[in-house]
Amino acid sequence: MSDLMTLEQAAQKVPGGAVSSVTVWRWATSGMRSRSGQLVKLRTAAAGKRMLVSEAWLREFFEALGGQEHPASTPESPTCHCQQ
Repeated sequence: MSDLMTLEQAAQKVPGGAVSSVTVWRWATSGMRSRSGQLVKLRTAAAGKRMLVSEAWLREFFEALGGQEHPASTPESPTCHCQQ
């Protein structure tokens, strides 16, 4: 398949803006919860020790998440209730 790209290249093609290649790796290995609560992992292909992704697989991943363009890579931090 000639349309495969590295995680670094895929990170630049994420809808809503580029993310870190580590974030793309995490989507492939750990996955993310969709709006319905289902665990969704980014499909990859292996080439030696490298993980490769296609644009179609990125689209499928985001569609499975429920249309989220740029899913959070980490949970939101809680609101700080600090005294001032």
